[in-house]
Amino acid sequence: MSTIFLELKAHSNSEKAEGMTNYFKHEIKSLGVPIPIIRNIVKKAVKLDLENEEILKEAGFLWNKDFIEARLAAIFLLEYSKLTPQTKFTTALIFLKDKNLNWALSDAISGSILGRSIVEDKTLLPKLLPLIDRTNWEKRACIVGLMRPMWRNVISVDFLLKLVAINLYSEWEYSQKACGWVLRECYKKNGIATKKFMARKKNMPRITFSYACERMTEKEKLNLKKLVYS
Repeated sequence: MSTIFLELKAHSNSEKAEGMTNYFKHEIKSLGVPIPIIRNIVKKAVKLDLENEEILKEAGFLWNKDFIEARLAAIFLLEYSKLTPQTKFTTALIFLKDKNLNWALSDAISGSILGRSIVEDKTLLPKLLPLIDRTNWEKRACIVGLMRPMWRNVISVDFLLKLVAINLYSEWEYSQKACGWVLRECYKKNGIATKKFMARKKNMPRITFSYACERMTEKEKLNLKKLVYS
């Protein structure tokens, strides 16, 4: 059995497990292990200088477990490993096809693997873009994964805003939240461009608007609200 999984089980906490299951809002088992501890366990394993094949085998083993901590450990194992950006990216795309995803797993894949890999290897960007037309979780991963490349100037704010526009009116709660989150980050990078974009998007989902405006002044929020919902 995986050393990482054994360590995760050794740190299990039934009380925390129940709370984490509720927090992740998904029918997935939990061991009740906090994320910082998961990361520390994985970092310790990576220091053993495992061969690439061993890392991929271990990541696959962990991903196929029913516990969210094991699945997060699989993602963190890819993140901390010395695998090439291409290998990490390809493996992450396979994980994203899993039917048993939740927001925590999708966002960990997006931030820890997809975005980082594109920053390290810009040729991977065209391989991410088709996700914008696939499953809901893949669509979410596409825009969330591109926030890091935006901050590192691999892509422009305008480029990311065009992708947000594709799913802006989705009825799926997690897409609405993701669009708002990404708009908030776009605003922090280029407030003028983001506000112009939002002003043109009449009657966008309220939750998207709320997330997007978190860093704006009250005056900015009120002015935009009049334009969006008039």
